[in-house]
Parts: sequence; C-alpha cells; structure tokens
Amino acid sequence: MEHETPASEAEQGAPFPPEIANFGYTLRLLRVRHDWSQQTLANKVGMNRSYLSDVERGLNSISLQYIVKVAKVLEIKLSALFLLMEQHADEETKRRSMLKERLRQVEEHGAEGAASRIGRMDR
Repeated sequence: MEHETPASEAEQGAPFPPEIANFGYTLRLLRVRHDWSQQTLANKVGMNRSYLSDVERGLNSISLQYIVKVAKVLEIKLSALFLLMEQHADEETKRRSMLKERLRQVEEHGAEGAASRIGRMDR
C-alpha cells in the first residue's frame, strides 16, 4: 500500500489543525493492519462509514467517546494510539522539511543543478 500524506486533504479545506489529519491517518493505518474495511470498523465502533472516512482524511474531527471505542476495537491503549499519531506527525514534518529544501535547491540552482545535489543528499 502506498503511504498517503496525512495532512494533504485536510489542508485543502478542512478547518482543523494538522493533528486531526494525523490522527485520521493513524486510524487508517491501524484499520488497514487489521485488514478491515471502513464499513467493518464503522460497524464495530457504531459510527457511519462516511463519517469514518472523513475522520481518516482529516476532514472531520472525532469525539473522545469514539476515540475510546476505536482504541478498544483495535485493541490498542489510548496512550499507544496517541504515540503513533505523534510519530506520524514527526515523520510528516521531516518529509515536508526535506521537500522544502529540495524545492529551494531547484529554485536556487535550477532543475539540473538541484538534481545533482539531491542525488548526493539521497546517498
């Protein structure tokens, strides 16, 4: 499965902070690891599938009541769930920083010069 950017859809119009998108991304990863569809998890937690989809994409927030239910259904401690969310946020921050640096290099050195510099960075 290709990893999606956690906050990308949320940035396109959701009025929520990036943590909401990171929580949704973490929730999606855990659901997929259980090999469950959105409908399966939604049924187990007692929520609408489209609402779960919006939560996973960072387009809607989720109440603490549902977070507790999700953690129980996924058999994960709340602290572990939030730790995973923080780890994904850290990874996203690093990825965005690297992309910004690459963009700066392209702007500064042109595409060909930046490509040779990026190649050296990746080694």
